[in-house]
Amino acid sequence: MSLENRKTVRERMATEMIAVYGTNIEAFYPYMATAFEGLSPVVRLYNGGSMRQRRAGYAPAADSAMRYIVQHFVRFDEAGSAAEQQAAEDTLDGLELLLMTFMSDQDQIPGVWKQIRMVDYSEPVLTKTSAYQYLLEAFILEAVVDG
Repeated sequence: MSLENRKTVRERMATEMIAVYGTNIEAFYPYMATAFEGLSPVVRLYNGGSMRQRRAGYAPAADSAMRYIVQHFVRFDEAGSAAEQQAAEDTLDGLELLLMTFMSDQDQIPGVWKQIRMVDYSEPVLTKTSAYQYLLEAFILEAVVDG
C-alpha cells in the first residue's frame, strides 16, 4: 500500500469532473481561485482537509479520507425578472445533477480512490464578489484512499 497525495487525488478528480461538466460551465478551477468576476456558471474544487488513520507504530491504516470542497457559482440578479431568477436556480440544479453524475460514474478509480461520497447537505446561498452577485452551492466530498 502506498500513501496517496492530496494533490494527485484533487487533480484526477478535476480531470474527471471537467469531462462530466463539459460545456455546461464557463470555467472550472481545480484550486481556490478568486478571479472569475462575471463568469457564470463556475465550478471551483479545492482541498477541504484530510484524516489519515494511524496504527500503533505510526504505520498507515488501510484507509484514510481526503475531503474536497466543490462550489457551484451562478450569477444572480436580485433585481432580475422572475424568469431570470428561476433560470439561475435551474442552472444550479443542473450543476448538482452533473456533480452527482460524476460521483456515480467515478465512485471508484483503482489506485486513486476507493470511494467518493458526499459528507453533508449542500446549502445554496447568495454571495457577492466585488461587482457581481452569485447563487453559490457548496458540497463537501470525501475520497476514501490508501493510507
